[in-house]
Amino acid sequence: MKRIIVGLQLLAALLLVKTGVSQEQTLMTVAGKNVTLREFENIYKKNNFNSQAVDQKSLEEYVELFINFKLKVKEAEVMGLDTQLTFIRELAGYRHTLAQPYLTDKEEGENLIKEAYERMKLDVNASHILVKLDQNASPEDTAKAFKKIQDIKKMIMKGGNFEDIAKKMSEDESAKMNNGNLGYFTVFRMVYPFESAAYNTPVGQVSEPIRTRFGYHILKVNDKRPARGEVKIGHIMAVAPADGTADKLENAEKRIQEIYTKLQAGESFEDLAKNYSDDKSSAKNGGELQWFGTGKMVPEFENAAFELAENGQYSKPFKTQYGWHIVKRLDKKDIGSYEEVYNELKNKVSRDGRSMISRDRLIAKIKEWYHFAPDMKARNEFYALADSSLFKGSWLAAKAAGKNKVLFTLTDNEFSKTSKAYTQQDFASFIEGAQRREVKADGRIMINNIWDKFVEESCINFENANLEAKYPDFKALVQEYRDGILLFELMDQKVWSKAVKDTTGLENFYSGHKTEFMWDSRLDASVYTCANEEIANSVLKMVKKQQKKKYADSVILEEINKDSQLNVKIEHSKFLKGDNELIDGIAWSPGYSPMKKVGEQTVFVLVHQKMDPQPKELSEARGLITAKYQNFLEEEWLKELRNKYSYSVDQQVLKLIK
Repeated sequence: MKRIIVGLQLLAALLLVKTGVSQEQTLMTVAGKNVTLREFENIYKKNNFNSQAVDQKSLEEYVELFINFKLKVKEAEVMGLDTQLTFIRELAGYRHTLAQPYLTDKEEGENLIKEAYERMKLDVNASHILVKLDQNASPEDTAKAFKKIQDIKKMIMKGGNFEDIAKKMSEDESAKMNNGNLGYFTVFRMVYPFESAAYNTPVGQVSEPIRTRFGYHILKVNDKRPARGEVKIGHIMAVAPADGTADKLENAEKRIQEIYTKLQAGESFEDLAKNYSDDKSSAKNGGELQWFGTGKMVPEFENAAFELAENGQYSKPFKTQYGWHIVKRLDKKDIGSYEEVYNELKNKVSRDGRSMISRDRLIAKIKEWYHFAPDMKARNEFYALADSSLFKGSWLAAKAAGKNKVLFTLTDNEFSKTSKAYTQQDFASFIEGAQRREVKADGRIMINNIWDKFVEESCINFENANLEAKYPDFKALVQEYRDGILLFELMDQKVWSKAVKDTTGLENFYSGHKTEFMWDSRLDASVYTCANEEIANSVLKMVKKQQKKKYADSVILEEINKDSQLNVKIEHSKFLKGDNELIDGIAWSPGYSPMKKVGEQTVFVLVHQKMDPQPKELSEARGLITAKYQNFLEEEWLKELRNKYSYSVDQQVLKLIK
């Protein structure tokens, strides 16, 4: 991403206000390529400047910057940087990301986000009955399962008890324990068709049969309540598994009660969690758990957490199937406004099965746009080829040898004027790559399912290939990313890395520009920070002797700091104005400053000399000098490019820009 930012920052620096003139007029020609007014204006709009008049001088400066940019891109192309595999892969990755918003139905996507938010406002309690059915089941098995779920519903509608029937007839194994009751749940907790049935069925009523990847369901909505939001809690646990011995169960209860007594006596919840909780993963954090909402925890635990009215309040000991618990409320939050949770919901929708709805809607539009008319008879010829190897995942495209009929054609008459025919051989290759092992399957169903995927991918890929022709904004954006990547790579080779690696060139540049890198007046001084005045006096005496005997500050540090490393600190440096408040407040002449109290410490300064302005050494300002050298290299390089390639600006078109 750094590469792109560098390129786009240059583009963004170039600003052009909106204009009413024809956007397709050629504004300039750079290295043999025409640049339209539209391209020029689109780049400047990226910077979001106000639409105010631009003076002629500023406009001319923008044009020069743009010419430089185009010349660099041309040089990158001449050097073949746009043909390198690394560039091609990088650009393809960015294009894939940029294309995604164009490959879904935006209107349907927004509707799904709004629907999810409305559902977030309610928690639903529902029971269900399941008749299992494989996704690749045969028509006969599908009809059999559907009849069974219909018969079950008829029993309920005639007065049968939903819970009793669920316990007896549901193929969800958990129904034997919970009578089919799934408890409270909220949006994204269930597969989308099930979720929709739960939210769309009134309280007390039973839904029509619905199909999910698990099979057929009917569900009864027991309750709907305002959403609880999310809560963050601390947790102390004494493990007592349901299959534990009587002694273990009794000991767990005694232990949690003892912990509760300590808590009531004022001991810290966090310390008790660290020392006694059996949930080791949370105990090390004082019992703290992650935020959770409806349907994430077993009902007893969830209810205890949400029943706490205030932060800091803790519960009495309570039991779940896992053991005994005490919970403390740390924080609570409601679901938030639509604007606050929009991005979170958008991400969840994109990862959820419901995202296929907007994809399916787009595919339906693509079929209409590009005149999709499949030859189903030619497709059905594959039924006879669906042998046992297809169920084993070892079917080969060679089985369709000799089959070359066109299955369908996608034709774009409006934008790209392209057409592509998809043949039986294309489908055979797709089958070979898309097949997967199925224990129980019907060959026709598998062919149908793979066909659906083949059609979907073909439609999406055809649309993807036409995005540049269909959407000028997308084309311009991809072009900007392309040029940005090339610009980064070229600048790195010609300027940035070159300036760092070319030590001889850098030294020569420094020698010719020393006066551009000057130190202001500085004070060569040593600052002695002492623990108290008595130590300061001792240090001062040693410093005066040191000047005569020429021994180092290390001797003073070793002697004075025998008992404590805090007795004295010595800082020797060349100080500029503003570097040190104490240095700024003393006379800049050789000698000793008066001692000064700074808090509990006593400080004095030994001034060695005042240094006049002088050039910085290369080692002292390498970063700044290298940056200047990079600018120098770029300027010289641009002169070469302007001599190497031709460029011109249509001044009449330029004058039309207001």
